Amino acid sequence: MTWLLGLLILLPQSILAIEGYKNYSGFQIFQLSPQTDKHLEYIGKLDEGLGFELDVLRAVNRIGSHSEVLVPPGKINHIVRSLADQNLTYEVAVPDVGAIVARERRALNNPAPGTFDPFHYYSYDDQMKYLDFVASRRVSFVTQGIIGYSSERRPIKFLRIGFPSRQFKPALVIEAGIHAREWIAPAAALYAIHELTTDGVYENLLKTIDIYVIPNTNPDGYEYSRQHDRLWRKTRSGPRGPQRCFGTDGNRNFPYFYAFDGTSRDPCSDIFHGDGPLSEPEMAGLSRFLLAHKKTIRGFISVHSYGGNILYPWGHKKRTYPDDVRDLIWAGNRMAAAVERVHGTKYKVENSADGLYPAAGATDDYAKSIGVKYTYTMELRPTESENLAKRGFELPPQEIKPAVEEAFEGMVELAIIIRNERIARRRPVSSSTPRPLLPLIKGKMNGIARRKPFTPIQSTVSRRPTVSNTIQTRSAESPAPTVSRPTTVTRAPPPPGVVRTVVRVPNKTVVRRSERGAVKSTPTLSSGKI
Repeated sequence: MTWLLGLLILLPQSILAIEGYKNYSGFQIFQLSPQTDKHLEYIGKLDEGLGFELDVLRAVNRIGSHSEVLVPPGKINHIVRSLADQNLTYEVAVPDVGAIVARERRALNNPAPGTFDPFHYYSYDDQMKYLDFVASRRVSFVTQGIIGYSSERRPIKFLRIGFPSRQFKPALVIEAGIHAREWIAPAAALYAIHELTTDGVYENLLKTIDIYVIPNTNPDGYEYSRQHDRLWRKTRSGPRGPQRCFGTDGNRNFPYFYAFDGTSRDPCSDIFHGDGPLSEPEMAGLSRFLLAHKKTIRGFISVHSYGGNILYPWGHKKRTYPDDVRDLIWAGNRMAAAVERVHGTKYKVENSADGLYPAAGATDDYAKSIGVKYTYTMELRPTESENLAKRGFELPPQEIKPAVEEAFEGMVELAIIIRNERIARRRPVSSSTPRPLLPLIKGKMNGIARRKPFTPIQSTVSRRPTVSNTIQTRSAESPAPTVSRPTTVTRAPPPPGVVRTVVRVPNKTVVRRSERGAVKSTPTLSSGKI
């Protein structure tokens, strides 16, 4: 449902420049299906081994997955012969990328005047106007700041959403837009801002945790992808080298294992790691921000597309994990379960290097290296179970709504985990009882959730009912525990005023909540929005 924001009247979105826009007519997307380790090695070097530039849209290092490459019209026969030599199966998933780009641009040129629709791809300027509006109207619990400026001097703004408190409050950081062509990422961040600042059900959560949202970390690249080249990925620093190439992959520019696997020293490469660690002003600003708040930040999510993944560190090398990897998997599975309850989309929780490919110098690895507990890269839809190549970065406008709704529930789930851990540390808890690592038990929920306006805030509900009414434990592949009689399991203490008891019986989980003594049925999500 398109919503109006009171007196907010946004200027019409800038009409995209027609002149100078890269023509993708005749470009094709090949979907490759590796079946051997040799195939994986070939794909890993595909953008460097053919003697011409080839954009690998999605690389993989796992047999049975699919990789997508963008092939220029003059090189189609060349790559077909090369794939045949390797006996590598492929499919022409998109016969004409230009047609898809043209359709998308027509939709972008027609925003509804006088409204701000959260399910729309907005320009950078309109994104910043929305942040200004929210900060001016929600002064009691929203503050705005700037982490730095881009190469072209665009401010990189953030919002801190959370009520003031004299006590220590942990924080979650949501960062989006580091890769310019992944338009769904800033859209998801803006939707998170909208929900957190207009739905009163989050009042109690925001009293116990601060949520920082940085909706567009690469504004120069984002605007360049809108006005000149839809599939532009990098920043816009430069030019560099004899070919005068622009930009750096911001997600390879951080100091943790800088310039290791999954990066390139070639300034023309889409994975160019930059002139040095934090050489890009955008990444230097993000680093300063994280270091300045590292004592409070307990969670970090970098929003990307595509694939439907929740990826945890380390990403610089395969089969390399942090000491608390079990905690990361546990929380990641909780997030994936929250995502699935919205529209049934299944996200995979896996190590970024093992599940996709090594990528050194990434944001999530850097955040983890400075002490942030829960750090993830969230790759939004389409997922591997869908036709990735036909949608990919150019997710159709009609899919913005389900994509951002489900992603937001995963974000809030991590915020709840962080909040609950903080509450647990403030209360005496038996140290002899480790966190259980059992399979996810999905209990059916029932009931209807009511949305409440944020002003005035009257809600005493500490949690939007669509998220986290099930218990996440051990890996999802493990068998369910055998229980011979009903048992009561005590979890981390809930927030003040809320009692939450989980009663397990064979093949069934019952969740009961009460607030101030009144028992409430556990709500459910039907389909779509609640």
